[in-house]
Amino acid sequence: MPHKDMLATKPIILVIDDEPAILSAMASVLQDESNSVETTTSPDVALEMIGSLVPDLVFLDIFIPNTNGIDLLMRIKKEYPAQKVIIMSGYGNISLAVQALKQGAIDFIEKPFSMDDILDKVAQYCSVRNEQEKNSILSQSNKLIGESYLFKELIQYVHLIIPLDNHLLIYGPRGVGKNHLSHYIHTQKYKNGDAVYIEINGLENPSLEIDYALFNQDGSMIVKHVDALSRDAQKKLLSVMERATTKVRVFCLTDKNLYKQVIDGLFSEDLFYSLNSTPIEIPSLNKRRFDIPLLVHHYLTHINTATARSLSCSTQAMRLLRNYTWTENCRELKQLLETVTKNMPPDASISIDHLQTLLHNADLHLIEEQRFQRFTSLHEATQSFQKKFLLYQLKKNRYDLDQVSNILSMDVIELRNELNRLDISLSL
Repeated sequence: MPHKDMLATKPIILVIDDEPAILSAMASVLQDESNSVETTTSPDVALEMIGSLVPDLVFLDIFIPNTNGIDLLMRIKKEYPAQKVIIMSGYGNISLAVQALKQGAIDFIEKPFSMDDILDKVAQYCSVRNEQEKNSILSQSNKLIGESYLFKELIQYVHLIIPLDNHLLIYGPRGVGKNHLSHYIHTQKYKNGDAVYIEINGLENPSLEIDYALFNQDGSMIVKHVDALSRDAQKKLLSVMERATTKVRVFCLTDKNLYKQVIDGLFSEDLFYSLNSTPIEIPSLNKRRFDIPLLVHHYLTHINTATARSLSCSTQAMRLLRNYTWTENCRELKQLLETVTKNMPPDASISIDHLQTLLHNADLHLIEEQRFQRFTSLHEATQSFQKKFLLYQLKKNRYDLDQVSNILSMDVIELRNELNRLDISLSL
């Protein structure tokens, strides 16, 4: 029986095809090679499964019901830009396969294929992290990390704003990275590095006691928790921002709904509308879950560099982190990784067991709950379990029907009938 840590590092493969025989054959062979495999014939279910499973690799047939592989590929790449997708193409569909490569597929495989071809592709694309990916993560150490659709939209907007001189309002929930984004905009605007960078915390300095001569220099002033400034300080800040001699660009950061605070009389309406001409909203980590694996590897790279270790994260633990409900966003994820790795051996891999004591147990069930979403009836769910259970028993007992029938307390004829009903083939 495989060791638990070995199971935790299984690559996750999703196969999307309209032919049950192909799904069954690919699942059987891939599972025999220690992969975790999920299959579906539904495009909509496929998108849900990619979101919940975060598969290492997706095999996608170019012809599937109610849509086509190209359209589904485009939907996948829009929602999950970093997802690796291999197109499966029948005879005469090579031109479509080439089109798929242009739309973001990493490879295609021609039908009819041998299972050795499939295993070769998995071995090629499902290594834990190849050197190119490692270098890519290392190169992002001073950049913004993310590949999700929402994150890319944010970055496009930010790069339109960087060259401007507008004062900025940056808002989003706690721990989402508002200060980090402010520093990024500053460094992109002032690449020579000689501009001033001032940080003020409204919670610690509600009266905004600063040297106002600083506003006559090129640079950026970051006002964290701007909502905590006194009303007099808010008026003072607006007055300085509106002076013609002001050179410093002001970034006001908050996790509050400032518009509601204006309505409630708790925040200056004039300051709000002055800032709100170019607002930047950073989405919560729960809204861009596909970025979590990138962030995990980014944070682990920093931890490994600081401690001279080579820690990693198992596939199952990554799925748990991907599906966990984060209240403190990136800050919480970073702190969790620092805590869980504090006393780990140099070459350890983070497992679910490591996380279980630190995360709420209720969230440990979320992965399985999201798997259940693809079933539309109890019969469908029951049949799926029966099929997986019988495949497990067959493989465990080397497809010896007599032995399996004894274990399950049923005669061989009854077992064969069940295998036929569930479309389980004893040979590929």
